[in-house]
Amino acid sequence: MEANEFTVAETVVFARALKWFDQSDALEREAEGLSGREKDAKLKAAEDASTTGLRFWKTLKFTDAAKPTRRPGRPSGRRLPMPNMALTIGGGHHADGAR
Repeated sequence: MEANEFTVAETVVFARALKWFDQSDALEREAEGLSGREKDAKLKAAEDASTTGLRFWKTLKFTDAAKPTRRPGRPSGRRLPMPNMALTIGGGHHADGAR
């Protein structure tokens, strides 16, 4: 956690994700000694717990203070070239050069 800077809310989400991953691991360990429908039910519960943990995990933004995020929009400097109208549809000619 030292490598990233989390807000207070993100720290709570991080803890919840870890809790669900731990729950999933515990359910998988319980399923090892079972068989049949009971094993299937425990594995399904472990899958659901893991999915819940991943949903929490996806909301986290791992940011590094040393590398600030890029500003939105186009970068300053050289502009993109204008498309050649003869090569685009609607430029008066077909793209293969036929008229």
